[in-house]
Amino acid sequence: MFTTADLALIRNNLALSTWLLIGAAIQSLIFAILPPRVAALPSICILTLVLAKNLLITGGYLKNPYLAAVYKGKATATLQEGEDGDGRIAIFILGATSNHPLGILAPGFNDILSNLQSMWAEAEADTTKSGLLGKSTSLLPLPTTPTSSSPTILNISYWQSLSHLHAFAQSPAHRSGWEWWGTRARKRYPHLGIMHETYEAAKGRWENVYDGFGPVGMGALTRKVVMDGGEERVESRLVPAREGRLRTMKGRLGVGDE
Repeated sequence: MFTTADLALIRNNLALSTWLLIGAAIQSLIFAILPPRVAALPSICILTLVLAKNLLITGGYLKNPYLAAVYKGKATATLQEGEDGDGRIAIFILGATSNHPLGILAPGFNDILSNLQSMWAEAEADTTKSGLLGKSTSLLPLPTTPTSSSPTILNISYWQSLSHLHAFAQSPAHRSGWEWWGTRARKRYPHLGIMHETYEAAKGRWENVYDGFGPVGMGALTRKVVMDGGEERVESRLVPAREGRLRTMKGRLGVGDE
């Protein structure tokens, strides 16, 4: 079964014009097999159902599925000093793109995905040791020309410190992936690209706020909480930010209440 991320990657892999041509080809095939009146029914029924559903959602008669993962109200993602380090945070943005007509189906792109999965699996296996606080993944089309774009995967990860991030860079999975890129992939697959950006912010030099937003960035981070019976539960790091010191930027930075 395809995950939501898989479907999004497939959708972004093809241009709108390509999807329209695929739909036109399928419709032409149906018309070639069935009588015209019958062949037109599937498209008319599907379009009618989609329009009706959207109108019912807009009118408030159906629940809006786009709000399923949205945090209701103003919130901020926090760290627990001690448990999550000393309050500072390192941010590592890692991206991979395919500048090729086949997009994610281009030669070598699956190897990039495999290397990324191995790296993150190694870091997530023991977050206490690795210092990984969490990450969020975005799938987006990166514009390359006025009429085309390249499918791009962007991982934004958060770490307790640059020292933890440097240790991640020396891990077996990361070194293996970097060796594959440097010695083979760069020359063999000139249509592939990778990038990264690194930042570190001291305590009181970073903050965030989300209002009616889905899980993204630090808002997508979770933490494990041990219950009274010893059972572990995963919960969001988001907390309400409408009252008290968390309602203002200065308050969230820890330099004042307003």
